Amino acid sequence: MQDLRVEQAEHLLRTTGLPLAAVARRVGYESPGPCGPSSSAARARARAALRPAGPG
Repeated sequence: MQDLRVEQAEHLLRTTGLPLAAVARRVGYESPGPCGPSSSAARARARAALRPAGPG
C-alpha cells in the first residue's frame, strides 16, 4: 500500500504545482514526512528533481 502512495505522490509532484504537504494529504498521509526527507531544503531539491523543467 505504501508503494502505491509513493507512486501517486511522485505522479502528482511531476504533473501538478501542488506543494508537498498537499500531495501528502491527497495520497493519505497527514504530513509530508513519509513522502520525503525532513529538511525543507532537501524537500525543495526533491520537488525540483521530480518536476519537469520549464521552457528555457
